[in-house]
Amino acid sequence: MKINGLGLRTWGVTAAILLLLGAAAGQSTWYVDKDASSPGDGMSWSTAFTRVEPALTAAVPGDEVRVAEGTYTPLLPTLPFTVKEGVALRGSYAGQGHSAPDAQDVEDYPTILSGDIFGDDQPGFINRSENCDHVVVVVAASRGNEVTVLDSLIIRGGYADGPLDLADGGGVWTVDVGLRLEHCTLTDNYAVDEGGGLYTRDVDVELFRCTIENNRADDDGGGLFVHNGRLDAKRVNVVGNEALGLDGNAHGGGVVSDGSAGTRFRDSLLQDNLAQGDIAFGGAIHAGGPLKVIGSRVTGNEALATNQAGGGAVWGQAMTILRSQFDGNLAVCTNWAAAGGAILTNSGETRLGQSGFFGNEARSALSSASGGALAVSGRLRAVDSVFSGNGIDAPAGSTVGGASWVVAFLPESEVVHCTFANNTAVGTNADIGGLAISEPFNPPGDHFVRNSVFWGNVDPSGSTERAQLGDLIWPSLEVDFCDVQGWTGAYGGTGNFGLDPLFVDADGADDVVGTVDDVLRLRMTSPCVDAGSDALAYPDRLDLDGDRRIAEPIPWDLDGLTRFVDIASVAEGPGGIVDMGAQETYACATEPMGTGSKQPASGGTLSGGGMPPSGDLVDRAGTMVPYVPCQDG
Repeated sequence: MKINGLGLRTWGVTAAILLLLGAAAGQSTWYVDKDASSPGDGMSWSTAFTRVEPALTAAVPGDEVRVAEGTYTPLLPTLPFTVKEGVALRGSYAGQGHSAPDAQDVEDYPTILSGDIFGDDQPGFINRSENCDHVVVVVAASRGNEVTVLDSLIIRGGYADGPLDLADGGGVWTVDVGLRLEHCTLTDNYAVDEGGGLYTRDVDVELFRCTIENNRADDDGGGLFVHNGRLDAKRVNVVGNEALGLDGNAHGGGVVSDGSAGTRFRDSLLQDNLAQGDIAFGGAIHAGGPLKVIGSRVTGNEALATNQAGGGAVWGQAMTILRSQFDGNLAVCTNWAAAGGAILTNSGETRLGQSGFFGNEARSALSSASGGALAVSGRLRAVDSVFSGNGIDAPAGSTVGGASWVVAFLPESEVVHCTFANNTAVGTNADIGGLAISEPFNPPGDHFVRNSVFWGNVDPSGSTERAQLGDLIWPSLEVDFCDVQGWTGAYGGTGNFGLDPLFVDADGADDVVGTVDDVLRLRMTSPCVDAGSDALAYPDRLDLDGDRRIAEPIPWDLDGLTRFVDIASVAEGPGGIVDMGAQETYACATEPMGTGSKQPASGGTLSGGGMPPSGDLVDRAGTMVPYVPCQDG
């Protein structure tokens, strides 16, 4: 313990003094260079401060502090770098002595703010007790409602092991101040309570091109803990963070964000994060409000628990997953229940579009496991998505839903234009390797499965059809225009059959099913080509094409290619020209081209084999669509 009773709020008193000292109005730029040859008033690179603190003292809301490359540490463990509301603290400048001192590059001129004052940290958070509780603290200013910016900084070595607020936010800590981090790295920070890398309360947080890596919290939010505020992250890497749940419960190995305003990750990577405890939810993300994951990869995250494990990657409520990939995530429980190898939702509507789920697992050693990729309580609406190689395993208990398990507390779940392939349910009482829907109400609500493919899913039931999809408790499924292995007609509906879909390469280049290289696009000779229903195509509720029209038929497939494309050599099916499954099939160079189907673009030819020439093809409706590689294997 570094702080006695008198020193508990030392940084808070210091912050108040700094605010008084910096009360004058201005919009100035202050300069810091630890190697400055002639330190002075900080008003230019030639007269730069050699420490960060004088610049932060002088700066007022609206000012900017520029810090040259190098490692900077606070004067004392009790005196973190204190940034006022509305100040921009920017690092990674070339600084004094360079021909272009304002050149900014985080790789060439890294600025490190370190809580390791004595420079003696050891791996595994050893020898850290004398480090700063927080490296950076952001404090409110009298003007209020200003956003503080941290830019191009590496913040590391915080060790928040004090009482109360000093147990949160090893890297960055703030309350009531809006925060934006740009091009920052938070790494190797620790908190005995919440938010190893960052802790905020009652504020909105923006992250842009940041890395949150190898931070730890003994309780929740190994990388980030955003309490009662909105989190908006774009192009952010959240990698290798841990929430250890030493109080019993672990939430959000990478991120906890519990604000009602919601959480959004765009174009981001969430990888190898861990939530581990007696109860563990959300290996990468634990979201208490609406969650959106867009254009992101979520891989290798784990929720490991003694009694309850859920959401190997994500735990949340209402969520939207769009153009994202979840692979290799795990929810594992040694005693009781595991659910949602990738995603566990406990209420609301889960919406999936143009997303892939590969090799996610939920496992329980003793009791039950459900939803290898998804375990949904509420309603599932999925379109243009692939589920491959996901699994559940409870050798001594019961399992259900190798790919997905939906407990339909809300009516009208919809699975449209999806592909479920090679998912497994293992265990003495295993049921339904593919899609399972439990309808708890009588009379049940209707749930719709349309224009989809179910093939190669396995359970020990002895029924090939049952292994692909099924309902539990009350019959509730309506299945139309689907290819279901072992189809018997038990679910009724129209346009269904059970013929080999002829995937291009179901086990991919590595010859292993359920990995990200699987090619589940249909060959042109597939019986699923032009066999779906145009009329039953999913409305564009996710607005995939961004035209703000959500009632129109879905415009794109999993790969972002035009959905309604006719193959001239295939007779139009009873439902129209749309294909079953997540991916629309396109003609290749050897496909016969007939009138009314796709034609070469202006100047193009279709002679020879392999990839067609560069250009566009035109579908029957006159829409321009790109060529794709020849796939008639």
